[in-house]
Amino acid sequence: MGSTLSYGSVIRFRGNTLVVAEDGEVRPAKGWVGAGGRAKMLRNAKITKKRFDVATVVCTQDKEVKQPWCLVSSRTKSDAQAFVKWYAKRWSIEASFRDLKNPVLGLGLERTVSLLRQGFYWNERVGSMKEEILLPLMTKFGELVQEHAVFKRVFGWT
Repeated sequence: MGSTLSYGSVIRFRGNTLVVAEDGEVRPAKGWVGAGGRAKMLRNAKITKKRFDVATVVCTQDKEVKQPWCLVSSRTKSDAQAFVKWYAKRWSIEASFRDLKNPVLGLGLERTVSLLRQGFYWNERVGSMKEEILLPLMTKFGELVQEHAVFKRVFGWT
């Protein structure tokens, strides 16, 4: 498993997954959480009953969260808090996508799929559109792109 994650990844796994420390001690992942939820890092560990080799395991528990964060990474050159921060960034992205798909909090799955289909539809038709139809569409698109803060920052438009 460690070799397949060589590009530098961090993933979360369940607290009941077995983790074997370098010295051979075996515990469920949540059993490696330090006192008061403090992050505990294990190098050159093994996980699951099949004992896959992994570079780093970090287990921590925030007081305000129900489940511990049990993380595995192919990286070795960071401290425990760096892994926790790295995963927290990823988690915020996943939570945003979840919320976007939620019909109450976001766009709802059907709406998201509908917008994607519309994008594919228009992408396929642009090549065969008559100029008098395409020109106003592309002009408006260009105006919207130039107004967007991200594009302004990326292209240096101020």
